[in-house]
Amino acid sequence: MTEEQFLAKADQLGMTPEEAKAAFKAMDTDGDGKVSFDEFQVAMGVSPEDVKRRLLKKYGNAEKALAAADKDGDGNVSEEEFLAMAKELGIPESEAKKVFGELEKANDGHLTGEEFLDQFGATASDLKERMAEKFESPADAFGEFDKDGDGEISEEEFIAGAAEMGISESEAKKMFDKANADGKGGLSEDEFLTAFGAGAEELREACFEFMRDPKFAYHSMDKNGDGLLSPDEWKAGLAAMEFTEGQADRLFRLADTNDGENTQGFISRYEFWTFLAYRPHRPHFKYHWNTYYGDLDRWGYAHQKHNKLEHATAFLARLQ
Repeated sequence: MTEEQFLAKADQLGMTPEEAKAAFKAMDTDGDGKVSFDEFQVAMGVSPEDVKRRLLKKYGNAEKALAAADKDGDGNVSEEEFLAMAKELGIPESEAKKVFGELEKANDGHLTGEEFLDQFGATASDLKERMAEKFESPADAFGEFDKDGDGEISEEEFIAGAAEMGISESEAKKMFDKANADGKGGLSEDEFLTAFGAGAEELREACFEFMRDPKFAYHSMDKNGDGLLSPDEWKAGLAAMEFTEGQADRLFRLADTNDGENTQGFISRYEFWTFLAYRPHRPHFKYHWNTYYGDLDRWGYAHQKHNKLEHATAFLARLQ
């Protein structure tokens, strides 16, 4: 990457020319006027998650990666073996040593096989990405996994379907157990879509992509300014963020917990922040609250003591 290329990208990210030039000079450690991929990685750092992403791309699952890394077959991965694997993944040795140091837990200089699998095993997010590449929608994936067509995906069906996408049996079992919210039988379509379809994480990312941030998104969707999102406001907002109507309906059901409040059938700010696991940097500050109305404290983070009182909008909707 040349300095000109870096300055153009830095400008898009809001860096001043002076800041960008200083950053480029710091990254260009050999002074050749270009920043190599290794120099960039050293400057930016390589995280365990970066290693996992490359490892799964190369080997498909953690079991195969462990077998490839464990050259002496002792069931562990030594620092030497880890560095050799990292080199094959294009990771500079200095960065690989840092990652290994973060992961190695006083095991006399090695990672146990179990630790390796826990750290680098595929998760629901990884399977979700692979499904997106293979299927038009999570609903299509559900139909493909549900081989006997009984409306549920058994553990055996899930393991078989995941295997077709390179997920190992042990990884698939962990995903299945986590997705099986009620712990009964197989995965219902709702459980499957909640675990592997569009969820809170995707909605949070969409808020940043399409509406600047979740706080701005909430106010943009609240067309009548009553402090709640109605089902229609929710659907319109999520449609603008390219969610389907079915996805919007399911996400509304998940977000509308009514936990500690009385806003059934609507999404309050508290429910929205809680669902997205998001805290606004500059929250909703008000000096005075109507003690018969407010659904949040003045910072917008927690309920007020009077919140059990029914929200005015919810009350009027119930009377209709």
